[in-house]
Amino acid sequence: MTFFLKSFVNSVNNINKIKFNFAISILIFLTLVSCASASTNISLGFWHPNTNPETYQPNWTALTHVANIDWKINADGTLIDNNADTNRHSNIIFSNAKVHGVKTLISAGTGSSNSDNILAYHQDEFVNSVADKINQTGAEGIILDFEYPSSTNSYTGTSNTPLFEEFMRKLYKKVKSINPEYTVAFCTPPYFEGVTTTFQNRNLSNYIDFVFIMGYDYHYNGPTGANSPYYNDSTRYGLRFSIAEQSKVYGKDKIVYGVPFYGYEYIATSNSPGASIQSVIGEFHLKNVDKKIQTYGKQWDSDSNTPYYYYLNDSSGTNKQVVLNNCDSLGSTTYDYHVNRTVEKGSYKSVATRNSSVFLVLRNSSRWDISSANYVNLDVKAPLGKPVVVRLFSGQDTNYINYRVIVNGNWQHITIPFKQISPVGRFNPASLYYIRVDLQNAVVGDTYYVDNITTSTEVDTYRQGWYDDAESLALKYQYIKDQDIRGIGFWALGFEPSNVWELIQPELPMLPASVLPCANFTTVTILGRVPFNVSFIDDSTGSPTSWSWNFGDGNTSTEKNPTHVYGKPGNYTVSLIVNNNNGKSATTGYNYIRVI
Repeated sequence: MTFFLKSFVNSVNNINKIKFNFAISILIFLTLVSCASASTNISLGFWHPNTNPETYQPNWTALTHVANIDWKINADGTLIDNNADTNRHSNIIFSNAKVHGVKTLISAGTGSSNSDNILAYHQDEFVNSVADKINQTGAEGIILDFEYPSSTNSYTGTSNTPLFEEFMRKLYKKVKSINPEYTVAFCTPPYFEGVTTTFQNRNLSNYIDFVFIMGYDYHYNGPTGANSPYYNDSTRYGLRFSIAEQSKVYGKDKIVYGVPFYGYEYIATSNSPGASIQSVIGEFHLKNVDKKIQTYGKQWDSDSNTPYYYYLNDSSGTNKQVVLNNCDSLGSTTYDYHVNRTVEKGSYKSVATRNSSVFLVLRNSSRWDISSANYVNLDVKAPLGKPVVVRLFSGQDTNYINYRVIVNGNWQHITIPFKQISPVGRFNPASLYYIRVDLQNAVVGDTYYVDNITTSTEVDTYRQGWYDDAESLALKYQYIKDQDIRGIGFWALGFEPSNVWELIQPELPMLPASVLPCANFTTVTILGRVPFNVSFIDDSTGSPTSWSWNFGDGNTSTEKNPTHVYGKPGNYTVSLIVNNNNGKSATTGYNYIRVI
């Protein structure tokens, strides 16, 4: 598989105008010499039901397949429309895809209870329903989204592994009987602990064209972390591990790795990666992330190689009583510190001048009264892995509260429950004299910052948003390229940032140079009302010298670019045979023209 990365800052170059045979077409070889291209690299986009095809179009040149997610699976195995717009939207999506030579797939999904029931009792009903839907819509295959059949079937009490294998065998046989070029695939979660064993079956490779790894939702249930990590982080496996493990089951030539065009925002107990999640705010589309970054800034998680942002949750830390940034002195010269206000967040800054613990002292000669608060909160930024000790002093240096934390190298929010900590000496919160922030194990040149010192009656919570940007997406794309897997997928079209197609343009496979003809045709539109006038355009290669058209309604033509009027409603299969002195080639668009 080959991909090329385009510079994020450069304008989009038009992709080489190399066309596949129609995504809906199958080549019929009428001579011993074919015009088939090399094995297709897959670039798959999922079309979400919330993305309106009447107002949105993707970059079709970057896609080889589009999967429409507009169907659900009943417990009895039948497919139902997702909403009232399903048929209208699917007609538009599939029509546009076919015009651009992009292969069209049905995407249908269900939960574990329904999938168990289907595997146990309704395999044939599902397979037949899929066949009917393919014939009805003109789709060229299906990608199945069972989330997820359990290891043991809840209805039969037996293993789901052989049931799912038999199910995929039937589905594959049925779809390929309609057209051997049609696609059969299914979605699987990334490889991490707890994944169903039903999908971990090497025999499944015999009954699929590819498997789509859903490389996202790693941290939906906490703790906070990357939605789609590149490296493993502290609690989850990442893209690299997932591809390596899934390749052992399906082989790299069967793997399409999916990346998300959305992120997650959480309410968490701190602003640090790995914080406990109090609640999930929900998904946000990457096309909407720029405003958040401009407002709250971009952080980078080096564990997962993923960006995130955070900000103080407005509803947390209520009844803030004292802002402790009104320091009128910076302490005694007996301490080894060098403190000044800086441009970075307007914070207090200290730089170590020796290899030992260094202190930053913030003092108010009129004293602070924090007796009615429960927490002191502050933001600290210090070198990764260094211990920071915060001490609250009242009066003498022997009366204080001590709180220690290991910092993560980024701005980090610290909440000190000072009333729950046993004091040293006789600490009096009504007479807080100064705050000392110690950086332990410092070396000369270590710099650290303190800012946003407040008190509150309740614990501060933070909103964390985890997403992908040009930097993290580039890492994923490059790795997918280097691993030479079958392809890449995007969940979901309509959610992407405006610059994503500048960043990645999958290369389409080149057709081999040949003097043989290779049949292909296009039309401006494929859906219309009676009487429907259609102009067919020959798009064959190899310089054909004759053309033989069959319009599917009993009429034919030998013109190069004929026009034909359909007088009755229906679905019409169109075929074209082209000849030159070296041979002939044919292509067929099954149910290509739809007249209503």
